[in-house]
Amino acid sequence: GLKVTVNTDDPGIFGCTLSGELASLVEQQGFTPRELADVQINGFNAAAMPDDARQRVLNEIESLVKHVTV
Repeated sequence: GLKVTVNTDDPGIFGCTLSGELASLVEQQGFTPRELADVQINGFNAAAMPDDARQRVLNEIESLVKHVTV
């Protein structure tokens, strides 16, 4: 039940990117597309942003994950 997010605090200092961190979850931890989507959904649900913009992004994530084949 723990809500987990992935982010990069300071990519310039730590030499990381969000896409690199997400790729690491797949390569090193075996995350599935659904699990990656859930992590991103958690992040957007925690973000300080307008509700309409959040909903557009969440809809896009759901649409994308439906089209991924593993």
